[in-house]
Amino acid sequence: MGARDDPDLAGGGGAVSTLPGRDRLVSRIVRSWRELTGGTSRAIPDVDRRTLIACSAGADSSALVLALSSATREIAVAHVVHDLRAPAEVRADLEAASELAASLHLPFVQASIQPAAEGGNAEGQARRLRYRALEGLARETACGFVATAHHADDQLETMLMALARGAGPGGLAGIAHARPLGDGVRLIRPMLSVTRADAHAICRHAKWTWREDATNRDETRARAAIRHTVIPALERVRPGVAMRAVRAAELQAGAAELIDQAVDTFYSRASRRESQLTWDRRTICQAPPIVLGGLIRRAVADLGDGCGLDRINGRTIDSIVRAVRGQSGRTRVFQLHALVVTVSKMDLTIGKDS
Repeated sequence: MGARDDPDLAGGGGAVSTLPGRDRLVSRIVRSWRELTGGTSRAIPDVDRRTLIACSAGADSSALVLALSSATREIAVAHVVHDLRAPAEVRADLEAASELAASLHLPFVQASIQPAAEGGNAEGQARRLRYRALEGLARETACGFVATAHHADDQLETMLMALARGAGPGGLAGIAHARPLGDGVRLIRPMLSVTRADAHAICRHAKWTWREDATNRDETRARAAIRHTVIPALERVRPGVAMRAVRAAELQAGAAELIDQAVDTFYSRASRRESQLTWDRRTICQAPPIVLGGLIRRAVADLGDGCGLDRINGRTIDSIVRAVRGQSGRTRVFQLHALVVTVSKMDLTIGKDS
């Protein structure tokens, strides 16, 4: 049942009331937005923080619109239409997002994408095309920032999915608070400090009835299965687990940064000849396995222009690392798609297959 059909969620009506700035949840989101757009100093004018909010019309993104609209007028609302759901549902989402913006007297923009037509992983294509569309809309509306409504529960889901696939600190760092989206446009997540339940509370407080995406309950999808089965069990064992996951993700991000710095150091020691990188094996063999693995992945991303990196089996990377750190003097050769990795007695060489 969608929120518009549920009288308990409707809060007595469909009109949107502005949330008071003193509300603790709203204040937390607004503070995070200020931190991510230059800092909390009041000396920074809001026009320099101008932000485009990606709004699906669901509870999370609606809550973000409501929260930020209580603190600034330097925001616009964007909705990206895609072809992965029934046309009637798509139209209803678009109308709801537009209605929310109009009720708050905010600019509203939209774009359309066709991820189904791209082939391959539809969800991955939708994500890529959505961010590209949002970057374009941000430029159209003179926004230097694009805000999405990822929250603490999303962070926990992402970390659990990374854990299930055996990811390292980079994957376990989950969703970043901010990252570049394009030249002059930065992607920010001001809601990682609140939960899904908090987003629902904000919408109820504002008497706003959000849209529900039925695919979020399709437990054949890994994220939905984790959301509806694993996380409730974790919450029963350790209440408040989502907020602790946010802290754990920040610690993992710090660890990943240290690893990246070590990888940078070793990467700079390579000798390069055309499409080939070579390291003195004696120089790198004492590096921790996680750093060596990162070095190999960096070389693959560099020499292979990033292609195929997500398809490289972690076991193959582990085998290369063991060969580099091992005592054997015999030459080992590994194939990584279009690249050949050679571990000889003296060198580690990674280059394109001739």
